[in-house]
Amino acid sequence: MTLFTLYDEVIFSPVDNPLPDFQTYWGDEEYYHPDFGLRMPSRPSSIGLDRNEQELYIDWALEDRVISRVLSKVPPPAKRQILFQVVCDIELSLIYGVEVISSTGRRMIMRRLCEIDFQYQNAGKNIVNFSDPVSRSAELIVPDFDISSIDLLHRIKQDSTTRTYARKVTSILEGNEGMPKEYFYRLALDSDLKNSRNETINRYASTVGRICSFLGFIPIVGPVFSAASLGLSESERLTNISNSSWIEFKPHLSKIKTKFELEQELKKG
Repeated sequence: MTLFTLYDEVIFSPVDNPLPDFQTYWGDEEYYHPDFGLRMPSRPSSIGLDRNEQELYIDWALEDRVISRVLSKVPPPAKRQILFQVVCDIELSLIYGVEVISSTGRRMIMRRLCEIDFQYQNAGKNIVNFSDPVSRSAELIVPDFDISSIDLLHRIKQDSTTRTYARKVTSILEGNEGMPKEYFYRLALDSDLKNSRNETINRYASTVGRICSFLGFIPIVGPVFSAASLGLSESERLTNISNSSWIEFKPHLSKIKTKFELEQELKKG
């Protein structure tokens, strides 16, 4: 569930797994649920893949020594299914211009295909290792609770502050992919100090901004003070969404969960 909370949208390769509100959001070419940010092609042909051609392509890929070694312990039918999904993932990354987040083995296969197949060379940059930085910073960003309720997930996805924090988290993780756990801890300490400074700046900006807004009603000086008020509001907004805000992601999720559970209890009464 961490990926769903971190990213605005998550795109799946065509799978048979059940999807939320399947009948409502299933279209001719794709399934798309705007509230959860879930997107999936309706069928491989929706992204230009012909199943018969792909079967031949899989036969060719299985002859590669690197790919065959990665899949050496996988049963034959599963090998073909994995390769087919890998090709779908690469195609989707090129269509949407997004990164592919997958397991270590599948990442190796994707990168190998990008090496040996000219048509996929541009997709190599989209294949990222996201699991390692997430695991190294897990104590800082992963919630202390399981998101077992689809209603809670919906609340989290629809919260605008969560979306802002999540974008900061992903930018921190993607920019420090190879860093050890200790690096993220030091970064968190530094971020906490930055947040303290930002709170001081924001309190000052809010107070002066309110004064300027009040003076904005007075003729003649109005335009000058109104402009000052707008400038201070922008200053406050920028400090609120500074890079240090990534460390607020986890506690913010806890606040949402607590509020959600309280509301659910009140509904019972």
